[in-house]
Amino acid sequence: MVAIERSRASHIPRAACPSRTRTLREGDRADDVRALQRQLNARGAQLDVDGVFGVRMAAAVDGFQRSHGLDANGVAGPRTMAKLGAGRAGQGDLLKRGDRGRDVLAAERKLHKLGYDTGRVDGVFDAKTVKVVRAFKGDESGRDRTGRLGDAGQAALSRASSSWDHAPLRGRVMKNHGARRRLDALTATQATAPRADGKVGLGEGDAGRDSARAICNVQAHLGSVGYGVGKVDGVFDGRTTAAVQRFQRKSGLPVTGRVDPPTWQALQRTQRLATSSTSPAQRVGEQSAAVRHTERQLSKLGYDVGRVDGRFDGVGAGTPRAIDKAVRDGGVVRPIAARLTSTSEFGYTGADGAPADNGVRHHAGRDWFAPGGATVRSPVSGKVVEVRPSRGNSGHLKRFL
Repeated sequence: MVAIERSRASHIPRAACPSRTRTLREGDRADDVRALQRQLNARGAQLDVDGVFGVRMAAAVDGFQRSHGLDANGVAGPRTMAKLGAGRAGQGDLLKRGDRGRDVLAAERKLHKLGYDTGRVDGVFDAKTVKVVRAFKGDESGRDRTGRLGDAGQAALSRASSSWDHAPLRGRVMKNHGARRRLDALTATQATAPRADGKVGLGEGDAGRDSARAICNVQAHLGSVGYGVGKVDGVFDGRTTAAVQRFQRKSGLPVTGRVDPPTWQALQRTQRLATSSTSPAQRVGEQSAAVRHTERQLSKLGYDVGRVDGRFDGVGAGTPRAIDKAVRDGGVVRPIAARLTSTSEFGYTGADGAPADNGVRHHAGRDWFAPGGATVRSPVSGKVVEVRPSRGNSGHLKRFL
């Protein structure tokens, strides 16, 4: 989510790998750029194949260079092109037992980051590497359970590894609040329980019916904050331990890899029990189905939010900048707080102030609207909302997102 612009659908002809080794950099527009985008996408970059070398593409090139031991500058020069071109036939980048080199070392480092016991991280694809590659593929629920890494496997590994490079995100729970509270209470009990080894909380190797339910809950919470462990299976393995450690480190907690009371309390606080998709309001740092809906609505209006991934990020781009541009264009408008009671009425009007929505009146205490006294927000498709409080407050036109 880096550049915001009107999206235009176009047919892009299939192209081969760049035929010449001229240097490509941000701002370039050419068929060579399209071919390079396809090569990067084969490794998990998920770029639009539009022939435009933009900021997102520069970041993808930079990430590829870092993972392959090249000078990381975001510029695709001869060495970067050669490294990408090595896998053109689909076999040049196949990593298997007996292989050695930088690509193997990069894969080992990513596996080690995700909590897999690779043994020595030395750039040698040995029997232990085969074992952890199989374990990784099993956690990702892929059909390919071989101990080799082709282009697709390396792309999946890169996505899993890079997906942890951020601060903890927040989630939104809109259904089954009662069941969620009961499961959270069970998890809190397990997080405070002493174990046979004298340690407190949940950790690697713990088992039992209640422990497995609590571990599933912990794994689901870790996925919601952006530190996914692959399968949510109730098994506290090395990948779950690494995800807990990542959350603890990013949250300023002691890094133990165990879910003790402070860790569980911090994890639990990341999940908000919401009454709707906009109450409480969506903000930077949230990852939820509600945000994904917002992104889709913005995309329908013609704004590029980058990946529609349900993540409300704020790294100078994405959903926040899409909203800003939509505001400037007059299509979508910013949220404004309004203190309403549960009986307050309001209705849609068009941009010219004429009644819309067939004159239907709505109440603040229903549907997707916030409860009395909270910020009220309409769906992204909303234009102007006429707020008509019914208990003595003066009504006037306000704009909402």
